[in-house]
Order: sequence, then C-alpha cells, then structure tokens
Amino acid sequence: IKMVTEDFDSLFDGISMFGFDTFEEVYSPLFDSQDNSPAANLLEAASLNFVLSSVEHSMQLLGKHHNL
Repeated sequence: IKMVTEDFDSLFDGISMFGFDTFEEVYSPLFDSQDNSPAANLLEAASLNFVLSSVEHSMQLLGKHHNL
C-alpha cells in the first residue's frame, strides 16, 4: 500500500477515517449524571443489569468451587 504523509495527517486531526468526530463523546460524570433523558435512563438500567449479572455469576462460580 502506498501512502503519502497527508494520509497520516488526516488520521490525527480529530476526525477518524470513518468520518466520526473523535472528540464528540467525552466522559464528564458531573454533567452526565444530571441527564434524565429516556436513553440515559435505559443505558443506566442496562449498565446496572450487567454489573449485577456479573456479580451474581461470580458468586455462583465461587459457590461451586468453595461448596457454599
């Protein structure tokens, strides 16, 4: 593959090769915690479900190995 230096410069200008702004999504917990939109609530519920499922699975595995 033959590339010129301009090809490399375009990869690091804040826009990815797929056209997405790489600086668009920035984690800001103080701002994000005040978001009460339905999508934010759904994402929070899904995240909690994943964490609880992971903890439950770990406890089940621990119980099998230690005869709890």
